[in-house]
Amino acid sequence: MERQELLNEVKKKNNDKVIQEKMCKTFSMRRLEVVSGTQAAEDFTERWPALLCANGFIRVELFANPKVMFMTDLTSRLVASMNSKGIIQVKGSTKKHIRRKLEREFGGALHIFPDDNGKLLLYPDNLSLRKLVKENHNLKNIVNIVPS
Repeated sequence: MERQELLNEVKKKNNDKVIQEKMCKTFSMRRLEVVSGTQAAEDFTERWPALLCANGFIRVELFANPKVMFMTDLTSRLVASMNSKGIIQVKGSTKKHIRRKLEREFGGALHIFPDDNGKLLLYPDNLSLRKLVKENHNLKNIVNIVPS
């Protein structure tokens, strides 16, 4: 019952406080599911979508202020958010499923690709070439200012 109410609240906007309260109430249920280890990470996040607030960050921050960022930075934000919601330890397999979840939810609106060193970068579809070139130019200026 409480989990179903939480699922309904996740679909609404601007109700983080209600979601936080319901996440606290359902902590023991989530803990039991994690400890029993009967579900795959993807199934777990399907059952508890409020845990994936990286999606909220992407919608609110990244699409509003488009930029290129490392997938590791996004994952760190997600893990910190999950920790604040009562999940103490996040397994590596959960982190690996984040990319698939993002690709499924955002499709072509979010681009994920490796850089020259193999680290994953992501950027929203609404990042204009003009803004990207301007940011690159600003970074080059900053690098030139810093003494070597």
